[in-house]
Amino acid sequence: MTDSDLLREILNEAYIETLTTWCDGTNAARLTEPNQDNSFVIIKGLPEDAVIIKTDKFPSHNYQPDHNYFFNDTNGMRRRSDYLIISESKKQALFIEIKAIRKNRKRVEGSEVVDQLKGATCLYEYCKHIAEAFWSENNFLGGYSCRYALIFIYGINKAPSTPKQANDNSTPEKMLIINKVNQETIEYNKIIGTKKVK
Repeated sequence: MTDSDLLREILNEAYIETLTTWCDGTNAARLTEPNQDNSFVIIKGLPEDAVIIKTDKFPSHNYQPDHNYFFNDTNGMRRRSDYLIISESKKQALFIEIKAIRKNRKRVEGSEVVDQLKGATCLYEYCKHIAEAFWSENNFLGGYSCRYALIFIYGINKAPSTPKQANDNSTPEKMLIINKVNQETIEYNKIIGTKKVK
C-alpha cells in the first residue's frame, strides 16, 4: 500500500481537499482561509499523488460541551496550521498557514503562526504512529522533507512584494512568507523550494 493510499485509509475523507485540473493541465487545489470562503489561493503543479489534509480541523482545539477542550492551551499547543500537503513521489510534507489581510486586521507573523505549524507537525507525527501501531507500517512517511509556508492573501489588485528569503523553510521558525493577491495562483515547486518565489 502506498503512503497516499494509507493516508486515505487513516483519515476521514471530509478532511481531505480535492485535487482539480488547472487550465494548463496540471493538478491544482483551492486553499481557503477557514471561515473566509472568498479568500483563497490556487496551488498548481501539485504531484499526482498529493494528499491535502485540512489540519486545522483536527479536534484538539475544538470545544466539546461535555468535556471542554482535550488539551490545555499552554504554549499555544492547541493551534494547527490550515493545510498539510503530502506527496510520496516528492518525499515532501508541506505545511501551509493562510492569513487573509483585511481592513483593520493586523498581519500576524511570529510566534502564533510558528505554533500553528508546530501543531500540524505533531498531527503529522501522530499519523506515523497510527500507521505503525494499527497497520504495522514502520516506514510510513519515512524519509520525507518538511517545508513550512505562510501565505498572506490581500484583497486588493496588488500585494506587497514577497520578501527575499533564504531558500530554507525546513522548520516552522524559518517559514517561507509569500504575499499574494486574493484568488491568485502559486506553483507548488516554488513553495517547497525547487523554484524561486516571485
